[in-house]
Amino acid sequence: MKRILIFGGTSEGRELAEKCVENGIKVSVSVATVTGSEALEGSESLKILEGRKNIEEIKALIESGDFAAVVDATHPFAKEVSENIKEAAKGSNIPLFRLKRSTAAEGLNADIRYFEDSAKCAEALQAVKGNILLTTGSKEAHTFAEKIDPERLFVRVLPAIESIEIVKKCGFANEHIIAMQGVFSERLNEALIEEFGISILVTKESGDRGGYGEKLRAAAKKGISVYVIESPEKSEGLSMDKVLDALYEILDIERPQQKQIAMIGMGMGELSMLGEDAKKALEEAEVYIGAERLLNLIRTNKKKYKEYNAHKILEIIEKERASRFAVLFSGDTGFYSGAEGLKLLLENADKKDVRVFPGISSISYLASRAGVSWQDAYIVSRHGRVADVCSAVREHEKVFVLLSDAKDLKKLADELIEASLTYVRIIAGIALSSKDERIIDKEVVEYCGMELTGIACCFIINPRVYGRIITPGLRDSAFIRGNVPMTKEEVRSLSLCKLKLTHDAVVWDVGAGTGSVSVECARMDRQIKVYSIERDEEACSLIHENAMKAGLSNLDIVKGEAPKALAGLEAPSHVFIGGSGGNLKEILELLSGFNKEIRVVINAIALETVSVITDILGSMCIKDEDIVLMNVSKGERRGRYHLMHAGNPVYIFSFTINQGD
Repeated sequence: MKRILIFGGTSEGRELAEKCVENGIKVSVSVATVTGSEALEGSESLKILEGRKNIEEIKALIESGDFAAVVDATHPFAKEVSENIKEAAKGSNIPLFRLKRSTAAEGLNADIRYFEDSAKCAEALQAVKGNILLTTGSKEAHTFAEKIDPERLFVRVLPAIESIEIVKKCGFANEHIIAMQGVFSERLNEALIEEFGISILVTKESGDRGGYGEKLRAAAKKGISVYVIESPEKSEGLSMDKVLDALYEILDIERPQQKQIAMIGMGMGELSMLGEDAKKALEEAEVYIGAERLLNLIRTNKKKYKEYNAHKILEIIEKERASRFAVLFSGDTGFYSGAEGLKLLLENADKKDVRVFPGISSISYLASRAGVSWQDAYIVSRHGRVADVCSAVREHEKVFVLLSDAKDLKKLADELIEASLTYVRIIAGIALSSKDERIIDKEVVEYCGMELTGIACCFIINPRVYGRIITPGLRDSAFIRGNVPMTKEEVRSLSLCKLKLTHDAVVWDVGAGTGSVSVECARMDRQIKVYSIERDEEACSLIHENAMKAGLSNLDIVKGEAPKALAGLEAPSHVFIGGSGGNLKEILELLSGFNKEIRVVINAIALETVSVITDILGSMCIKDEDIVLMNVSKGERRGRYHLMHAGNPVYIFSFTINQGD
């Protein structure tokens, strides 16, 4: 049988070689360095060829061996090497396949900005503050070192002398060089971000196997920005499965049976509650993967893996020679489950034979045991998440809360009482469907002295729910004023209408004063995140008092002067500027540096400020521009009469920063 020639010391290149050998296909793997071959073990079936090669040497290698096909499995950013392989293979009559790396990452909430190359990324970094972690490799380090203060830069490279010497020549001090071999876990990325006070992580769009997802998830958890250099490989190449299909066809050998993966919602943990098709999938499985509690439900001597990380589950499935797998999830696969992320990962890895079996969710089980409906319940999760339960309870008659443990019930009760929601009722379900199952239906105050343990969830019933006000326009008297300026009621209402908030908006209120605009934004939707930026100490205290008075938890106060105080904040989608301290130009320049559209509203009273704004806007790329001059007179009662009292005219500028058009 002819051999397959594989170029690349990448993880997917190694995996392809191993899959070929496992199924009787002989391969030769060409790697540039010793590092690229360390994870491979040479044998008669797997020959390792070390050393960098030019076009002529690649061509000679292709033509010298008895190869049935050539696979380019080099790094997606190694464009020159890929071009050399393509050029060398021309006219050889040997098929060439490009193994494409998946760049899809699991669901992420990180602040991500994309750049077509390192140079453009480095330029953008000049305009922002904070420490930067470069994870783009030693060859790209000089691009950043030339444009950015080295004191701000930390670089992560391979622990090879060649790599370390390259970054040293670029001016990196020893204490700013992290020499480690990847792929790096999410936790290790988090530790490095924390250790070096990183504000921005720079990475290539290198794919799941390059640790791309782990970087993004770590950045999201630490609340920092990620600058991504886009992969040049947007559509070229084939997935691992398609390359293997092509090789089996060329060599005219039968491909091993496709692995069957059953993703099973185990409901409340009673096997008797599973559907017949799910039971059959469990019986037929050769390997079981899931949390220990779920694995203990399966009485078998077959292989079991205690694992719930999606990437590691995929690794187990690909490593094992078995053909039938059962991945176990608690509750229902569609209800706060890891099933969605794993299914996406399996699809990206071309695992075609995947079936999802739903289970009975905790919400439906508790509803049935408590004798209540759940179609009208508002659902929040505190199982490994942060959720503003009190605001949800104020706005909904029935709220379902998924908890980590019954111990959380006491903490939840304390929060509800502190928020003056002493009249609500909690229906709690503990250790549902087990022999220790408990259903407790009591007033919130009765939970304060209870000591409870076990997996738990609950319904919170509010008999005095009041409807949400979905328009802005709190009375000025609703705010604690002090001696701090405040955007008045009518101006505030129109400004917020012009701001065009969305339910998932990230708002910067610059020069927040008493926080009246911040409070109005935050109370319109609990998913909105508001940052109140204010330099005055008294004003910051008032913002805090007004936020507490409104019962808000989605408002953060940032003490300092813009634009300096804005560095490191989550990128905004909407910005209100009520006061700029004379730094309006610098603030707008900072906003223009974000690679996204941002809706901006500016209030101005002084004509000098109006002049500055119009000059700046003339030089910016904006759309949906609107200018309103608002004159408000309010009636005041004087004895038997109502007299109109005029306020200062206010200019309201609104526009959208129009990036990329």
